[in-house]
Amino acid sequence: MAFPWCEIGGNPVAVAVGIAAAVADKHMFPTPGLTQKRYARLLVRVGLNVHKGQSVVLWKAPVESQALIRKIAEECYKAGASNVDVYWFDPELDRLRLDSFPSDCCAPQSERLISGMETRIASGASVLLFDCTCAGVFDGIDPKVLECETSCETKRLSPAWEELNSGRNAWTVATAPNLSWALQVYPAETPSRALRKLWNDIAFACRLTNPTYEFDWAEHVGRLSRVADRLNERHYSMLHYRGPKADLCVRLPDFHKWRGPDFVSNGGFHYVPDIPMEEVFTLPHRSGVDGWIASDVPFIVKGEIIQGMKAIFEKGLAVKVSARQGEGVLSAALDTDEGARRLGEVALVPLDSPTSQLGRLYYNTILDENAACHLAFGRAYRFAAQSGESMSSEEFVAAGGNASAIHIDFMIDSTMTEIWGILADGREERIFPTAWSEE
Repeated sequence: MAFPWCEIGGNPVAVAVGIAAAVADKHMFPTPGLTQKRYARLLVRVGLNVHKGQSVVLWKAPVESQALIRKIAEECYKAGASNVDVYWFDPELDRLRLDSFPSDCCAPQSERLISGMETRIASGASVLLFDCTCAGVFDGIDPKVLECETSCETKRLSPAWEELNSGRNAWTVATAPNLSWALQVYPAETPSRALRKLWNDIAFACRLTNPTYEFDWAEHVGRLSRVADRLNERHYSMLHYRGPKADLCVRLPDFHKWRGPDFVSNGGFHYVPDIPMEEVFTLPHRSGVDGWIASDVPFIVKGEIIQGMKAIFEKGLAVKVSARQGEGVLSAALDTDEGARRLGEVALVPLDSPTSQLGRLYYNTILDENAACHLAFGRAYRFAAQSGESMSSEEFVAAGGNASAIHIDFMIDSTMTEIWGILADGREERIFPTAWSEE
């Protein structure tokens, strides 16, 4: 079953639904309560596309956002969910746990939590995963301890994540505003005003400011899907990043596949894996990256700002990585495993994306990566490859996909960088920023 709105533009019933929603909801600039209501509905109806009888898991739901979590659960039940299981995340409790163990060993994690998540994913539950920013909570903790914490959880849940990416489950990654995050983004504002501003930014980034937001998302998903289709038709063998901050050649494996936001589960239900989502993306060949790239665009690793990064690649491996700020944290992350210093993703984002228009660093990957074209160190996604979900881990790596416990997105200076696609016969075509020119 497709989205209720996926045929908008050609389906008069869907158009009527969109118009009826606009008439019933006349708020052009939503209040905080209405923004949360729309956001909850967007995550449930568009992100997960919850249907009758579907079980839902909310993973790492922030305790500070209980009101939003209840709205999401309410929308799930309205959509026909059989049950909604909430796995709460309290960063202050995690800080206490990490402080109580020496820095030379990983603090134990809840077996009940991890086994529960494994069971729910194996049962086919739809999963909403929260990527939340907790400003200042983990300040002062050794970066190696934080890296150990993340690596242990990733490795422990690796079978569950493999299952999640197999196509059986619908899943969506999103965020939830909180007070500490709001004050990090708007430090000069009062707490209440900072939180209001952050919610306004979420509304703009997620295309919620118009009452026809579900209709707008239908058009948006279709537009990005057409861009991905055109790139797949061209089947470039390599990308060349050129400009004052880059001279990087990125080989694409034969089985690469450009993806937009329209994913389909094995049961035939459409869903969107990230909210917001402005990119089309694919995977590079793990051994086919050569050259260098630098960026002054800040990005976040373990809550720390990384800025002024430069990476030099030889045969896929980042042989030298430096940064003006946060180099120690970044280096610790890139030493996680053999695949951490290789690329796992290339993504194109239009220059006029809503997040780009906001012109602000949000210290949160799910938002910041939608502001600019980006690459990622570490894990490649199986669903960015033809038949990738049915491959064994060994087959995936042998074909050129990268395996790692980490996935760290870093944005590039899109306004200063051209991206060219190189065809198998050697011909070159400029694909950024021209990929959206036919829309």
